[in-house]
Amino acid sequence: LKKHGGPLILELIENPDILAALAALRPKPFLVGFAAETEQLEAHARAKLRHKGADLIAANVVGAGRGIETADNALSVFWHGGQHELARADKATLARELVTLIAARRAAQTDVAP
Repeated sequence: LKKHGGPLILELIENPDILAALAALRPKPFLVGFAAETEQLEAHARAKLRHKGADLIAANVVGAGRGIETADNALSVFWHGGQHELARADKATLARELVTLIAARRAAQTDVAP
């Protein structure tokens, strides 16, 4: 880059919405999305659940000492008509608990589907 003395401008392009694209597939796969929020965790996670066509959204609060670059975390998992809190734990434990919850929700959805 040549130095011109002015501000550098970086033009960005929007990434494709992979979750929404997968939700459009037929038959629709069971979809889990993730949300890292700084505020209004439930409202934003539920909006993402509706707009993206996901079956579950695993959401966590990010900020000082929470979420990214920490050894532990907590998750709020939302689905249509319900939610479950995964208490603060190390991330490997949270991952196992999340997979167990995903399997249970998928099984529940499959049992109810026509």
